[in-house]
Amino acid sequence: ATAPTVLNLEGEEPRALAPSADGSRVYIAFFESGNGSSIVGINQVSNPNGPYAGQNPPPNSGNTFSPALNPANPPPPTAAQIIRVDDQGVWRDDNGRDWSSLAPGRLHDHDVAVLETATQAITYADRLMTTVMALAVAPEGRVSAIGTEATNEIRFEPNLTSRFVRVRLCRFDPATPTTKPVADLNPHLDYNQTTTTAEIRAQSLGDPRGIVFATDGNAWISGMGSNHVIRAGVDGTRLARIGVGQGPTGLVLSADGGKLYVLNKFDGSISTIDTASASEAARLAFFDPTPAAIKQGRPMLYDTQASSGLGQVACASCHVDAKSDFLAWDLGDPAGQMKTFNQTCRPN
Repeated sequence: ATAPTVLNLEGEEPRALAPSADGSRVYIAFFESGNGSSIVGINQVSNPNGPYAGQNPPPNSGNTFSPALNPANPPPPTAAQIIRVDDQGVWRDDNGRDWSSLAPGRLHDHDVAVLETATQAITYADRLMTTVMALAVAPEGRVSAIGTEATNEIRFEPNLTSRFVRVRLCRFDPATPTTKPVADLNPHLDYNQTTTTAEIRAQSLGDPRGIVFATDGNAWISGMGSNHVIRAGVDGTRLARIGVGQGPTGLVLSADGGKLYVLNKFDGSISTIDTASASEAARLAFFDPTPAAIKQGRPMLYDTQASSGLGQVACASCHVDAKSDFLAWDLGDPAGQMKTFNQTCRPN
C-alpha cells in the first residue's frame, strides 16, 4: 500500500534495466543519451577571437578543406560549427581546434545511471556511446552496455559515407565508472574504406538490441539490423556468428545455459540457438497482427546488410526507431557543385 518513490534521472529516455547480482544496485541505460556534441553559432564562428580568427566556414584539415573546395563554386556561405567535448572537458572540432571560450555549457552525456537500492543515491557512467540500446551485468560484476556511437563532429558527406556510426560494447566497474574499456563489435572493418566485399559486410553486426551473459563470462548480442546473433568474449572479441530471423532483439538463456532464445521482432518468431554448437536449432512463428505492408516495408529502415557499404549502418542508425538522433550533422561537399535552392518548403 506504500506509494511508489519517484526518482529524477539526468538523462533522456531511460529504457534498459539490469540489477547487480546481490540486488544492491540497479543500472538504468539512457536510450537517447547523446554524445557530448553541440554547435557554435554563425556569429561565434565569425568571431575574430575564435580559433580560426573569424574564418567562416573554418577548414577541417589543417588550414585546408578535405575534400578540397571546388574552384568553380562561389565562396561558401557562412555556417555554424559542430563541436564535441573531449574527456578533458575541452570543446573541439574535427580539426582538433579548441572552441571552449565560445562553447555552450557542459552537457551531461550520462549514459548509464547507477542506483544504490538501499540509499537511492544515483551516480552516472558517462561518455560511453551515443545511443545505449541494452545493458547487462557480467558474472564478475562489471556492467556492459551495447549501442551505437555517432561521429557527427566529422564534417562533410564524403568523409562520413558508410562510416558515420560505430557499433560499440562498453564495460565499466560500478565502483569506478570513469574507467570504461571500449570495444568495436565490428573489428574486422576498415573504416578507411567506404565499401567492402559482400562476405565481409555479412560479418558486420548492425543495430545491436540485446545482450545476455553466460556463466562462462561470454556475451550473446543480437543485431536487429544485421539479422544475426554473435557470441563475444569479455573484451568484445568475436567468437561466433549465428544467422536468425529478421529483426532479432530480446535474448533469454535457459537455466542450464544450453539454449538461447531470440525474439525476431520483424519476422514474428522465436529462434532457439544451441549454445554448444553455436547454431540455430529451431525457429517458431507466433501470431503477429502487423499489417502486411508494414511487415514487408519496416525492415527496409533497419537492414544494415542491404543498405550500407560496410554492413553496420542503415537509415535507422540516425533515425533511431524511426525518430531522430537529435544530433547536428554537416553533410555538405566542398568539392561538389553548387545547387540553387528552388524548392517550396512544406513544414507541415
